[in-house]
Amino acid sequence: MRKIQFEVKSLEQALELAVPELRVSKDKIKLEIIKEKKSLLKGKTLTVEARIDEDIIDVIYNYLKDMLEGMDIDYSIDIKNNENSTTFSIQTDNNPLLIGREGKTLNAIQFMCKQIMYIYSDEKINFNVDIGGYKDNRILQLEMLATRTAKEVARTKIEAILDPMNSYERRIVHAKLSEWRDVYTESVGEDPNRCLVIKAR
Repeated sequence: MRKIQFEVKSLEQALELAVPELRVSKDKIKLEIIKEKKSLLKGKTLTVEARIDEDIIDVIYNYLKDMLEGMDIDYSIDIKNNENSTTFSIQTDNNPLLIGREGKTLNAIQFMCKQIMYIYSDEKINFNVDIGGYKDNRILQLEMLATRTAKEVARTKIEAILDPMNSYERRIVHAKLSEWRDVYTESVGEDPNRCLVIKAR
């Protein structure tokens, strides 16, 4: 969680300074006195550490919950943890609306969650938001596309340019073909039109 230090006269002053710096409400801030100094001229001064007192997983969960309830959508959210990341798996009565065309609405939801993470935490936390198993299905589709295209490139020795993809999808294809001996991948272009090229070695 993000934290910051102030030299102040009181805890009340530290709290007032912490709110705009940490960009959260007072009830989400915890204060701790690190050092106390007394001086004849300045009186008592405190070195106070202010930090956000909330777990980032809870923050993201509550954001998703509030968003879905605000849209009046019936939902369930399952949180799955593994070694490297956390996945928020959402099931609703209106999955297509939340996924959007080619997953664009889902990507926007993930983007908003990341912006919230940057407010609350100095550490980069790996997490994914998935709706109705869309991302799992998309991974399978991309891996099948990568394998099929790589075989064709290896056979013909003619490079293949895939349709533009976001960085998450490009990583899936890169990873799938990273150990192939007869082809390799390169990213070309600029977002949002950045795409992968599969080339013969």
